[in-house]
Amino acid sequence: MYFKRLTLLSLVAASSLYATNGFVVTYQGAKASAMADAFVAQADDPSANYYNPAGITQLSGTQFSTGLIMAYQTAWKFRGDRVGSTNGSFSEDARTQVLVAPHIYLTQQINDNWYFGFAVNASYPLSVQWHTTDALSNIIYENNMLPITINPNIAYKFDDIGLSIAAGVNYTYAFASTEFTSNSSFGTHTRAELEGGGWGYNLGLKWDITEYLSLGATYRSKVKLDLSGDVYLQGVGKMHMSSKPNLPAAYVVGLAYKPTDRWTIETDVVRTEFSSYKNFANQAWDDTWGVRFGVQYALNNNFDLRFGYAYEETPVPDEVVGPDLPDGDNQTIAMGFGYHKDGFKIDMSIGDMHRNKRSVDNAYQRGNYELDVPFVQMTFAWKF
Repeated sequence: MYFKRLTLLSLVAASSLYATNGFVVTYQGAKASAMADAFVAQADDPSANYYNPAGITQLSGTQFSTGLIMAYQTAWKFRGDRVGSTNGSFSEDARTQVLVAPHIYLTQQINDNWYFGFAVNASYPLSVQWHTTDALSNIIYENNMLPITINPNIAYKFDDIGLSIAAGVNYTYAFASTEFTSNSSFGTHTRAELEGGGWGYNLGLKWDITEYLSLGATYRSKVKLDLSGDVYLQGVGKMHMSSKPNLPAAYVVGLAYKPTDRWTIETDVVRTEFSSYKNFANQAWDDTWGVRFGVQYALNNNFDLRFGYAYEETPVPDEVVGPDLPDGDNQTIAMGFGYHKDGFKIDMSIGDMHRNKRSVDNAYQRGNYELDVPFVQMTFAWKF
């Protein structure tokens, strides 16, 4: 009986860590994020290493950029009741916090046709933190994931037909932790800490169909993280555990249209394969679709204005929504500007990632979750 209880706790901890798959922050460059990431067909700055590595063939010489996104995660709000609770309805607000994700990009023109790129970024950060006194804290109290991805790329340009192709490998290293309280007889607190990494690859294509119309497409493979670490059980001790969650594969296809020299309009479609994830009960998440729309207007030779809107479905099925990741369909509105002169460039964006109200009625709770995540992002770039 004792062993079964320990096994159950380790499975609960593992499933909470697996839930980090559902939170993807694609905003990895301020120019792109100001257009809500509708950027795969433009990909004309060093962040192309992330958005579409085929785009680095537009970047002559050596170019370098760095920056970060700061997202203010307002409190997840729950209004409802716990299933089986005798306390009736209640309201809970999780802890507010600031999430920071940096990005670094380098591109190098090797000759007229070959280009090299290198990226370091963090596209899977997650932090959900409730209060220890919350009624939901014995389902989950805290759920975190801190990742970093290293991604070298190589690209080739066919000048005569306006086509560029690219490929790269990526390695993601992550530290993940989950924590919850319990009223059981063998402990009141459980914490799991795991770390490890995994390999993946990415492909990119960019085709300048005409002077005014460009097509972009990318594929990022899934990454199976090989995580291992310890589960700490208050009053019992420590046990070792391992987990192999998948970071999902994703496809993006987009068209960029330039009706005049000053205007650029892009629309992208995104498919993310969250179904590669299975929780400990063999429950699959759903594959999702997303659409992105972005506009850029050049005020003059040095100053650009940008705006974007994106909508993406949540992968989390109704029956498994819980306080570990109470995700809902996401709508993002963003805007920003860019200033560039004499080989130096600064881009800035601001926006809000709004999680639509999520109504749940499952084995954990009945009620509604809501969240807003306003953000600001800055990127500095130099051409040498």
